[in-house]
Amino acid sequence: MVSKKTNKIFIIIKIISTSIFATLFLSIIALFIWAQIPLKVDDKSKYLETDGFKSDFVSFPKTIENYNIQNYHYYDYKLVDGCEIILTIAYDNATFDKELDRLNSTKYVFKHFYETKSVVMDENKYLFNYFTYVSTYNPNENIYEYACVDFNKKEIVFILLDQISLKHISIDNKYLPKIFTNNESVYQNYYYDIYSIREDYWIN
Repeated sequence: MVSKKTNKIFIIIKIISTSIFATLFLSIIALFIWAQIPLKVDDKSKYLETDGFKSDFVSFPKTIENYNIQNYHYYDYKLVDGCEIILTIAYDNATFDKELDRLNSTKYVFKHFYETKSVVMDENKYLFNYFTYVSTYNPNENIYEYACVDFNKKEIVFILLDQISLKHISIDNKYLPKIFTNNESVYQNYYYDIYSIREDYWIN
């Protein structure tokens, strides 16, 4: 015969286990719902704040204070898709030249390897529709970081595309790498990543 004390213990254990299961189940449901809702940030005061910390994308300006910002947003589709960042700045003559100088001299330092890599260019619009400074062009992992230069308007469009599909990209197609809108295999043949020490295959 099972004692009343033992019965109470079983009941308490059952209540606790049921409560834990219910909490876990609700947490999973909440996480699933959260993962379906895209994060959309266009607040310039949160410039380059991704996943709760300040991102250091070398192509992008460190700060956007005192700039004439035409467009800025950060969209993250979480588990549904990737993310995109766009920053469009209109310059006067002096600040335009200064920003071009910054891009031309931008380097990434590998602290443990005592090496540096520089931003590269697509001067002849081979992979992009504009003269473009490129930090990352990685078709295999679908990651791109770059800056398109419009010399006529004196505008520079800074973009990050991280594992995002064309159907979720809100950026105008003219600013996208040609690989997104043209399926020619030649665009798959190039690779550059300023953040990686692996061998690059860039435009000659």
